[in-house]
Amino acid sequence: MRVLQTLLILVSAALIVAFFLPYFKTETSMNTNTSSSISEMKPVESIDVTMKEINNPSMFTFVKVYFQGTDTVLQGSVGNSIFYTILYGIVPVFALLVFIYALCNVPVPALIFSIFIGGLTYAIHWDFVSRRIMENSALTHGIGWYMYFGCAGAMFLLSLFLIIAKHYYKKQRNR
Repeated sequence: MRVLQTLLILVSAALIVAFFLPYFKTETSMNTNTSSSISEMKPVESIDVTMKEINNPSMFTFVKVYFQGTDTVLQGSVGNSIFYTILYGIVPVFALLVFIYALCNVPVPALIFSIFIGGLTYAIHWDFVSRRIMENSALTHGIGWYMYFGCAGAMFLLSLFLIIAKHYYKKQRNR
């Protein structure tokens, strides 16, 4: 049971780290052709994002762009800015909750939040596909994309196995 709990803690911590890892990555030719002066340029002055961050954007980069770029990126749509900031930024918050519940050895809320994380991960992927962000041939999935899906599935399974193990342990103890 301790092994499952430790694995759940590690997987939820990995999902929090995945928030800062590249969700998409550009082809190597685009990355190598940009000089250091260009990579430090800001494409939009009101947004604190450099060209280097745009070449390999993480979910944190997307949250910064949508939070700071209401007027420039979303043409003043405050509702869309709030929606996308919450959609992209809530997964690590839920992963932190799973982390805390795993530390406290409370698997049922961890299972519920892992289901939410799985749904949100799919919703984020669907959003990028429906807005045709991934149709650009220069973009491929980054390590963050794989970690989001892998960690969501692993957290669900580990939480479920932890519930079963806890129930089995209580049953054995009461005999």
